[in-house]
Amino acid sequence: MLDFIRRHQKWMLVIVILFIVPSFVFLGVFDYQSMLSNDPPLAKVKEQKVTRDQFNMEWRDRLNQLRVQSGNQFDISQVDIPENRRAFLNQMINSRVLHEEVLSENYSATDQMVTLAIASDPQFHDEGRFSVEKYSQFLQRVGIDAAMYESSVRYSLALEQVAEPAKRALTLPKQIEDAVLSALLEERTVRLRLFEASSYFAENEPSEEEAKAWYDANKESLEVPSHVKAEYVILNEEAAVRAVPIPTDTELQQYYESNKSRYTKIERRSINHIQLNLTANASAEELAEVEQKAEDIKQQAAANPAQFAELASQYSDDIGSKQLGGSLGLISKGDIPEFDEVAFTPTELGVYGPVQIGNALHIVQVDHIDAGEVKAFEEVREELINEVRLQVASDRFADLSSELVRLANDAGQRLEDISSVLDLPIQTVEGVTQSGVLDSSQSANGAAIFTAHPQLREALFTKEAIEEGSTSGVIELSPTELVVVKVAEHTPAYIPEFSEVEADAVAAVRTEKSLAQAKTTAEEVEAGLVSGEITGLTDFEEAITVSRLMGNLPQSLLDAIMAAPVDTLPSYTSFWMPQGYVVARIESVSEPEDGVKQGLKTQIEELLLTGPKVEIERELLNTLRANTDVTIYDESERVINDTGM
Repeated sequence: MLDFIRRHQKWMLVIVILFIVPSFVFLGVFDYQSMLSNDPPLAKVKEQKVTRDQFNMEWRDRLNQLRVQSGNQFDISQVDIPENRRAFLNQMINSRVLHEEVLSENYSATDQMVTLAIASDPQFHDEGRFSVEKYSQFLQRVGIDAAMYESSVRYSLALEQVAEPAKRALTLPKQIEDAVLSALLEERTVRLRLFEASSYFAENEPSEEEAKAWYDANKESLEVPSHVKAEYVILNEEAAVRAVPIPTDTELQQYYESNKSRYTKIERRSINHIQLNLTANASAEELAEVEQKAEDIKQQAAANPAQFAELASQYSDDIGSKQLGGSLGLISKGDIPEFDEVAFTPTELGVYGPVQIGNALHIVQVDHIDAGEVKAFEEVREELINEVRLQVASDRFADLSSELVRLANDAGQRLEDISSVLDLPIQTVEGVTQSGVLDSSQSANGAAIFTAHPQLREALFTKEAIEEGSTSGVIELSPTELVVVKVAEHTPAYIPEFSEVEADAVAAVRTEKSLAQAKTTAEEVEAGLVSGEITGLTDFEEAITVSRLMGNLPQSLLDAIMAAPVDTLPSYTSFWMPQGYVVARIESVSEPEDGVKQGLKTQIEELLLTGPKVEIERELLNTLRANTDVTIYDESERVINDTGM
């Protein structure tokens, strides 16, 4: 829990900077623009307006941010509701109230404060120190210059000063701090025994009457949500390639010849050498002496090739390679041009030379030959077809996407027309809901695309899509994946008949009866352990040590163990889990050391004061708003209630 808060503090600050501060930075620009337009105001704080366009733009941005954060589970029908819109409008009003307070009271921050805030920001640190490179990368990533970012930091520091004096006055009583630290750090050694409901299934097979009674009592929970049968066309790489005809053999042969090097495996050889340097301006006698030495070394190497590395280490003047037994590695022709003739002319492995290259004699060993080859046309024909079609498809994708946008934007255009013009097959997925797809449709072809992309589901659940059967515009899932959808059939939410869900009802009753039996058995065992009638622990797991900050247990079970009384040990408690009931035997309790407490003191204090600090800021904001000229117009109610379907 503490780690989570500590890890996400900076994340919360970034949200404030990116989502709130820009409202202040560009406030004047928006107000100036609103003076020159017919954009109706929703509210006004002194002379600062919150207009309809401002609200819609910022609210759309917020929905997009939530969509990214929530991923597949994002359901706009649960988010874009009047209550959330009203709260967001109030945030926009409050931001302007705070802005007025900052201006009227001349809150500001010095250059030193700004520099210190940026320098102490961990996201700009490298190995614990401020990194200019990381700071520059951040500015480039968010697309602002240093002056603008420093202004936003200065403004954030000024905002903090509005409530900071009141928050600093908050303190935490020592008794509360000690009690919380002790509770968080206390460790308990515990053994667990699970009474699984599934082990009692055979004894609790329900009758039809019991299943029917459960259905009557729980039918509301079985409601099948509103869902649609969705039709769609998708333009992606696969569809673009499919639209490209198979090239002729002549075209393929031309492409093959032009790209033959890509289908050619270059010959490579493992080469070792021994280098004997020649003295500059050497006499004929000195040259003959080195040549004789080279010939002698060559004869030894040829007689026993396995000895080449040892000879290189002993005689070679090439300091770089002699430590590697003379190895130059696996090379291709041209890697070391001066060796091309001696190393790549021989057709067999062996020792060659000596040959003079520059001011040295070289004995060369061809140790391994990795032969080159050219793949035949027929061998790579299918690969060539795919490559050519992919290249043509890539070139045509922009034209296809432009045509798709044009067709989709034509209000009278049907999905069938789009499919026919662009040769994109109409695909169908049933059971698409506002939050995903029905369980029965999870494995259907194409279902994954609607699960993964909430914007597709949003397009299907508009009034126009459901009531008028309108085709959506182009929805971009990625730069190379464009989709157009429509509702083929809409099924409102309904409660299925008993016959449709009888198996589910039977399973539910069986589970309920088995859980009840597991609970009774667990409580009987717990009572026997407490009274001493049961002494064996053979069905209990190995002892583990847990605390409120440690332990791989479900949070609810961990809370039950840590809340159980331990006046007498061993102590017992039982707890419900989805699989059944657990009996926990608490065998020992250990208190935290003072040093450990001290290490968490600051974090605990900050955590416990978070709520009171938020409340102080809320009350302060309410007071400031009450003392500021705030006007809310009737237009605000129309915008607040202008939600999607």
